[in-house]
Amino acid sequence: MRSTESKPPKPDSRSSVPELPAVVRRAVEIQGRDPSDVWAPIVLAKHAGSHGERLVLLGAAVQAGLRRWFPERAARAVAWWDEPETRPFMTAVYLFGHQCAAMGRRDDAAACVKQLLDLDPQDRIGACDLAAAAGLIPDAAAGKAASVMM
Repeated sequence: MRSTESKPPKPDSRSSVPELPAVVRRAVEIQGRDPSDVWAPIVLAKHAGSHGERLVLLGAAVQAGLRRWFPERAARAVAWWDEPETRPFMTAVYLFGHQCAAMGRRDDAAACVKQLLDLDPQDRIGACDLAAAAGLIPDAAAGKAASVMM
């Protein structure tokens, strides 16, 4: 006896895989062409499927920045957040620290706070925000510290 229920159609393998956003496709292309690019892994991390994958991608962005900017720039006085060429590296350190904090890796987040302050002691807002996210200082203290430093 045949069932009268209709079976669902088999999914088309091409349509079951979602299309990647254009920005992700472009980041993959740039990363393949220029492994020293810092923005590409940051973009890919934003679209990562897991905390672990995001951490690896942001770590890759930090490493790319270290290879690109050290020791040449570290020896000079540079406003790291203000200079467009070095801003992606500072962003990578900041985001990597936040990801470490989200995963409970407090020591790694603290190291990122230190690196942000070592590189640009005049800009402490990002460092205070990251320190608060990592539980290194209370949120209220971060807000007070940021307002005092402005």
